[in-house]
Amino acid sequence: RMNEYYSQDGRLVSFPRVNASFVQKINKGDCKPEATYTTEFVVANKSEELDRNGEPTGRYRIDAIIPQYGGKVDVVPMYAQSPGVISAVSEYWEIGDTVKANGRLDFSATTETIIEEVDFGEPIEKTRTVNRSDLIITGGSQTALEGDFAYDNAEIQEALAERKLRLEKQKDKDMSRAASKQTPPKTTKNGFTDLGF
Repeated sequence: RMNEYYSQDGRLVSFPRVNASFVQKINKGDCKPEATYTTEFVVANKSEELDRNGEPTGRYRIDAIIPQYGGKVDVVPMYAQSPGVISAVSEYWEIGDTVKANGRLDFSATTETIIEEVDFGEPIEKTRTVNRSDLIITGGSQTALEGDFAYDNAEIQEALAERKLRLEKQKDKDMSRAASKQTPPKTTKNGFTDLGF
């Protein structure tokens, strides 16, 4: 499901989150690590992924509408990376289709070092961590699911409208919380705030 909230500047922060209901402890020797998924969803949008400069990244993005319990839906970004999967997804999946996909989770962090040149002296070395929370599509159904296996588009549309209202309420709540944190502190006679001593 998606973890969604609004930052102090009013920007929607949205990323996938994995929840587990049942966890079973196994012996280390029996462990075969993998992070995979299989899901059915409605295709909301599909397009080439572009970077901040508007250049193609080589990946293909699918916005998937995934129904949850209680009539709610999440809109989850998924990515195709391999040329074969990109070709199939772009050619066969249409907006509004219910499809099945399987893939792997890329929840990782990488550290980058950036060397910043200065006018004179030694360059400044900055390190930053880039976190990924991506669902990578590795395969799926070529044709849309039909009949009882497909989601009703009218119900999906209704759930999307409810999601929009829920996000608007969340924005109001997050913005009022941010505004209450930004109220200026009381000043003393000399113009300084309470320094705590």
